[in-house]
Amino acid sequence: MTNTGGDLPSWNRRVWLWIIGGKAVFIPLLALALWLVPEMDQGGFYGNMIRWPIGGDPTYASHWATWDAPHYFKLAAEGYKAGEPQCAFYPLWPGMLAMVSKLTGMNVVLAGLLLANIFAVAAAVLFHRFAELKLGAAAAGNALILLLVFPGSLFLNFAYTEALFLLLLTGLVLGLEERRIWMVVVCAALLPLCRASGQFVLLPLAFIVWRRRDRASIVAVVSLVAGVAAYYGIMWALTGNAFEGVQAQKNWSQNVGLSGKLWMRPWESLEVLPAVTGFHNYKGSFLDRFWFLLVSLLLWPLWRRDREAFWWVVALAILPGLFNSFGSLTRYVAVAWPLFLLGGAWLAKDRSWKGDALLATFAALHLWLTWRHVNFQWAG
Repeated sequence: MTNTGGDLPSWNRRVWLWIIGGKAVFIPLLALALWLVPEMDQGGFYGNMIRWPIGGDPTYASHWATWDAPHYFKLAAEGYKAGEPQCAFYPLWPGMLAMVSKLTGMNVVLAGLLLANIFAVAAAVLFHRFAELKLGAAAAGNALILLLVFPGSLFLNFAYTEALFLLLLTGLVLGLEERRIWMVVVCAALLPLCRASGQFVLLPLAFIVWRRRDRASIVAVVSLVAGVAAYYGIMWALTGNAFEGVQAQKNWSQNVGLSGKLWMRPWESLEVLPAVTGFHNYKGSFLDRFWFLLVSLLLWPLWRRDREAFWWVVALAILPGLFNSFGSLTRYVAVAWPLFLLGGAWLAKDRSWKGDALLATFAALHLWLTWRHVNFQWAG
């Protein structure tokens, strides 16, 4: 995926304005809709492992703190404690929430929403710049639109790790492309502190080192390994056990029929691929399995077109899908950036009714899942 279109027009200002403008419309409209027509799923709220307010009944703020978000908020407020399931979550995001909350006096819910949306805007701009370098201006715009309307990208609006993780990923690949060593060091070192799949990034980076043998890629690998070591060191310092987080992750398995057996043997998740229990639910989601099959089919075109992109998709979508029995894959695929480059190139080459239908379908699913998410129904 390499641009052959000559000099790149600078659209960064337009990208900033479009994305910020879109959020300035979307977030207030969603807030108003929740105020006028709340549909909080009481079963989902009270049945979750932890809820916000912690131990209390649902409030308006609870709509913005569903599913994983309260775990991050609790970590930000109370820190890590050995034996608690929250140890499965990685420390960078709750650490940032705690810092911003203390420095500004904001409550953690507002701090999380503010940070996530700032990171999401920055990630989109960096992604667009990288897409311009690889594909040219027209395809870059299509790739960005595809990324933003993808159903799982709804989490770029909320206090999850997706926005921060995507920012670090785009910063890393752009730094590698433009030989910005400082950007490579920072992003590669922080990725393993953000979420578990940050460690999988070693796979594409190792391939890039083998292929390019340049300073930037070697620095990226060294920095990522340092970040992995830092994660285990932080967990040891905070809980007394470097592997506390790894052990806690067994509490979060989304497999159907493989409880306890899957943890260290992810390939066995293929046994439960047919175990669909509904269109989109916590266990047995058809939608999550659909993305896994679709991404798997795209691996061959990626291999032929760009082998670096192939290994990125394996690390960012295939491995997380297998390790989690396809659970939450709608969310994980949202950060698998090469897929959107591939789609952007396709849309730029053949923009017909098929492309418009794809975007419309993605947008409809995006809105539907967003409404589910803010009302404590499963979205990913």
